[in-house]
Amino acid sequence: MEPRLGPADILVCLAEDLSDRHLDAIEVTVGPSVPGIIVGRDRAELRDRAAASCAALNARPSAPPLRVEIVPHLPIGLVRGDHYAVAGRNADPPALRRMLGQGDSLVSVTGHGDGIDGDLGPLVLCPLDRDFLTGRTARPPTCRVSGHCHRCDTELQSQTLEARQLHPNAIRARAMIWNTCVGWPSRDSFVERTFGAGLRLAASARIGALITTSRISLASSVTVDALASALMRGVPLGEAVARHNASPAARRAGHRLLLFGDPLLRIAPTIAGETPELAPSPSRPALQPAPRGAAHAPAASPADARLAATMARLQSGANAHRQADFADICRALAREGLEGLWARQGLGSGTEDAPCPHCRAPAHRHALLLAAGATRHLLICRRCEVAADTPERPEIAVRLQAGGIGRITAFRPAAGTAWLGTVVLRRCAPYATETQPWPPAANGGPAGAVDLRRDSTEAPTTLAAVFLVGGSLHVFSRPYAAGALTSGRPTPAAPA
Repeated sequence: MEPRLGPADILVCLAEDLSDRHLDAIEVTVGPSVPGIIVGRDRAELRDRAAASCAALNARPSAPPLRVEIVPHLPIGLVRGDHYAVAGRNADPPALRRMLGQGDSLVSVTGHGDGIDGDLGPLVLCPLDRDFLTGRTARPPTCRVSGHCHRCDTELQSQTLEARQLHPNAIRARAMIWNTCVGWPSRDSFVERTFGAGLRLAASARIGALITTSRISLASSVTVDALASALMRGVPLGEAVARHNASPAARRAGHRLLLFGDPLLRIAPTIAGETPELAPSPSRPALQPAPRGAAHAPAASPADARLAATMARLQSGANAHRQADFADICRALAREGLEGLWARQGLGSGTEDAPCPHCRAPAHRHALLLAAGATRHLLICRRCEVAADTPERPEIAVRLQAGGIGRITAFRPAAGTAWLGTVVLRRCAPYATETQPWPPAANGGPAGAVDLRRDSTEAPTTLAAVFLVGGSLHVFSRPYAAGALTSGRPTPAAPA
């Protein structure tokens, strides 16, 4: 039976019981407020979290909190006024620690997060502790397998990591907005979410409420500014998050936030004249695409500019360096997905529901309008993350199966159309990333199925099947848990 929740309802459960079905039900709840979620890793933590939520609700603040904004990509230090503070990547670490631990604040963080840790500029939000190191699971993160932190390029439990780590339990706040790539991973994610900073924050008794993402988000730092401003004016958290999720900008980007806390919580006194805005009803017309003139790209970094120029040459169709340019794209994919480039240079213009091509779970397809006028379609799944990145009219479709077999499910170009295909196996350091060509079939097209398993895959791995068909680039990717791609075939003996 599908779970049903109404506006301002509260779902109380153990973290292991919070499924994607529950999150989907929360996302489709219509009304002036979103439901809230109270979670804990065990019954004792759940009891403490519920008590903390009640205490926050009954606190009735007499003055607004300090508004703390952390934007790691900004090349600034710590700037503080009477009622606000902004911190960039050059902030003083001890000063930032003190500010995040003072308690009487609204903390808003916009930065990278992979479901395990988060970027705080000079610090790394990381749940490394005894539970992290000793917890038993079949889906550990790379650092648990290797003993190496790829974020700080150092060993776990080293002094270097200790100097940069900020444990989620060190944050004290009336409320926190963690606007990151993935704040609350899927229960079926390739890494067990008990290792994630998001779960520690959501279950913390030191934070009145947490607002965060539950699937890959491509939003910019300005996306949550109106939300934070509403909270500072005393709007209840449930209403403020409902307004954000219903806003045109959030709907274009497919940017939806979850509330871990009580929807009726206010973190500031109500300002006279503040009235709630109703969320849209199901009968409201579908989201309209943004006008083409709205896609104003920010100044690109040198790396982004080179990659964009490479893409332009590939898409032109007349490219004497086609193979070399395609290899450059694959090397870029070996470092990170291309969705970051599209998000930095484009604007969300629409979203719709669609099934994931790999695991078949419900997913969202997002249209990103690029400054050059092209459109990329990103299919984002809670489990498989960015499962597909294609042009508006794909020429090829690929399914990456759970067992590590890649299958072509559609190939639509005209006979004789040139194509290139590569598989990228991306891993975090200290493990090496690999690439291999997608083999051709006897008819000259790509082979219908390819075994992508390896003799040993002890660390989590993301597979990406990359195809250039004519001038159109297609990327299909899926993350796999540690060991999930191991073939079971014996490793060949070394020559004598």
